[in-house]
Amino acid sequence: MKKRVCDLGELGLIEKIKSQVLHLSSDVVGIGDDCAVIGTECGESLLATTDTLIEGIHFLRETCPFFDLGFKSLAVNLSDIAAMGGTPKHALVSLSLPPEMEVDDFEEFWRGFFKLANQFQVALVGGDTTGSLRDLAISITLLGTCDPFHLKFRSGARAEDIICVTGFVGDSAAGFRLLQEKVQSFTRPGISLQDFEFLTSRHLRPLPQVEQGIWFGKRKVVHAMMDLSDGILSDLSQIMSGSRLEAVVELESLPLSHEFRRVCDHYGWPAIELALTGGEDYLLLLTVDPKEWPQLQQEYFEEFGENLHPVGQMLLGGSPRKNQPSFLKEGRIAAFLGEPFDHFSGSKRGKMK
Repeated sequence: MKKRVCDLGELGLIEKIKSQVLHLSSDVVGIGDDCAVIGTECGESLLATTDTLIEGIHFLRETCPFFDLGFKSLAVNLSDIAAMGGTPKHALVSLSLPPEMEVDDFEEFWRGFFKLANQFQVALVGGDTTGSLRDLAISITLLGTCDPFHLKFRSGARAEDIICVTGFVGDSAAGFRLLQEKVQSFTRPGISLQDFEFLTSRHLRPLPQVEQGIWFGKRKVVHAMMDLSDGILSDLSQIMSGSRLEAVVELESLPLSHEFRRVCDHYGWPAIELALTGGEDYLLLLTVDPKEWPQLQQEYFEEFGENLHPVGQMLLGGSPRKNQPSFLKEGRIAAFLGEPFDHFSGSKRGKMK
């Protein structure tokens, strides 16, 4: 029986591609981080990233207004540039449009796109428009720049580094679930409109942390960084693999919003599991020199008026190929019976034991 792409999964497919890539010059960093990095004659590094959103897989028209779709399509790319410590500059957009799509919806998509593009001074410089037999597909390539000395990679983490995130995790996943509940006409009394709007906005209109990424890029005490797109379970595993280290996460330290806690309690959703595997928070996940951590935390609050949340620590360990972090619950090891998100299996399952 022939293997299917779902048998290999996203990471397995990427490894097959990497094995055939031509040798890269010393000033090029290719597959394996949030962005490709290309050296230039002027001394700056060019950053390049691309993301695709497919109707029925990444979004549903019933739950995602076209304004929000345009906004989010650019946001996920901006988050990649932010994760490298870079500044976004130019975008190319390719759209595959079903013929029955209304012109008003098309215009709303671009209104959302330019709302965010103008905020971060990103120029649209090209792209492609084609027809689609059924579903809408969006692919955006974003270019940015960065001082090569400010670049942050997944591979830069060091043993004993503090692992931290820049905001509440799980809000987007809870917002997505609420939108699904609304579509299925399954409601329960007790969910406030404020909680619903707060969480769904985190899913539909994530605000990429570009300024924060640039700020972290200038600080040598930040050793590794990436964006939280697939959830801590999956994304921290990427830092572990790139840095050949292990990691431990303290479950009580996961920053969870009051809105998230209330909605999870109301519906009986497993809050910790959703926070670890839900994904699409588009925060920054970074590792920091433990000796400089208190000072960085204070400076971050003074600069952005928000807390930087420590959630765990990188460890030297004896198994640099371990593919998941360990978890502590009330000071004891907690086994997590779950899988990181995979684009081909759709897995976002998990259970604490």
